[in-house]
Order: sequence, then C-alpha cells, then structure tokens
Amino acid sequence: IMRERISGCRPGIIVAVSAALLLGACGGDEERQAEFLAQAQAFIDEGNYEKARIDVKNALQINSNSAQGLYLMALLDEREKNWQAMYGNLKGALQIDPNHFEATVKYGQLNLLVNNQDEAKRLSEAALALQPDNPDALALAASVALRNDDRETARQYAQQTLDADPGHASAVAIMVALYAEEDPQQAMAYIDAGREAKPDDIPIRLLKLQVLDSQGRTDDVIAEYKALIADNPDQAGFST
Repeated sequence: IMRERISGCRPGIIVAVSAALLLGACGGDEERQAEFLAQAQAFIDEGNYEKARIDVKNALQINSNSAQGLYLMALLDEREKNWQAMYGNLKGALQIDPNHFEATVKYGQLNLLVNNQDEAKRLSEAALALQPDNPDALALAASVALRNDDRETARQYAQQTLDADPGHASAVAIMVALYAEEDPQQAMAYIDAGREAKPDDIPIRLLKLQVLDSQGRTDDVIAEYKALIADNPDQAGFST
C-alpha cells in the first residue's frame, strides 16, 4: 500500500518534502553550532579553556566555515602562544567574513606584533570603518600610529579610547610610552586612573611595576609586587 501511495505521488511533491526535511536538518545543525559557540564563549570568559576548545571543535565539525568558530579557536591559540595557528585561524575567519570586527582587531594586533605594519594599518582602518567609536579599534589605531612614530595621532586615538574605556590597558600603555620620559608624573597618573577604573587588571599593575622600576623606586616596586602576589595567589608566573 505504501509503495502504491509513493508511486502515485507527483515528483513535485516528493521534491518539496525532501527540501523541507533538508532545511529542517540544516536548521538543527545551525542551532547546535550556535549553542556550541555560545558555550565556548562562556567557558573562555570564565577561564575554562579546555572545555572551550572542545566546544569550538564540535562547532567546527558541524561547519568548518564558521568565522566565529575560527575566531574563538584563535583566542585559544593565543592563550597557548601558538602564533602560527592563531594567524591561520584569524586569516581564515576574515576570508569567510571580512566584516568580523573582533577578528579584524585581533588580526591587526597580531600583524603589528610581527612588525607587518602595512597590513596592521589596513586592518586598523577596516576596524574603524566597522565600529569607529569602539575602544579596541581606537586603541589599535593608536598602536599603529605609535609604531609609525606619529606621536600626536597616537595620543589622540589613545585619549579617545580612554574617554570611552578609562581602564583600557593598551591605551594606558600607549599614554605611558608617550609621557614616561617627558612627564613621568603624568604617565603614572594614567596608570592610577586605569587602576581606579579596573582595580583587578593585571596588565595595568604590571605596567606600574615597570614604570616604578624605571624610576628607581625599589621600595615601591617591592610593595607593589607583594600586593600583586597577595591579590593573585593562583596566578601562574607570580612568585615570592
């Protein structure tokens, strides 16, 4: 009976039913991938990188052409200092989605790190075009300008960053680099303002240690370092 019913169906009906079933399957895959990526991001935020990597891998098994999946994998690569893998994953993410803002900024930072200044500048401009008021885009522009010895442009972009995010570590570091020699007091003021905005930010505290050390303030360095250890007893790399 079933064979008779099927054989009696018009081809158009069979195609329509098959398409509906395929669309339903694709929708399910998309939902599962979105869930894996959301879980991975949550694990990254809480510092559970091992579980994050499992979820990202699961997401990429569903669809390897996921810009967000490759971006999150790049963040995990960065954590492990696997620069080559990070570079490849960021490049892949932007090939899939050239407008992925976070990947654009991160790829710009990485290119600046390896002294690929032309590409870093291009990515900085792309990030600003996508989100002109975003602190990370502004900080990247400031970093590019400073690397090109355009101190005034670096100062302007860094100040815009701090106006939007007073505790942005990269912008604080740029201001310190600009003022450390000409006005050490002002440099320390930027650090203290950053500390006030984000008291637990380790990069800013490490920056303060460097400035204190450069000023020969040994007692202050010791006191600050002891406080850093006391506040972060489980942080790898800190020791008495």
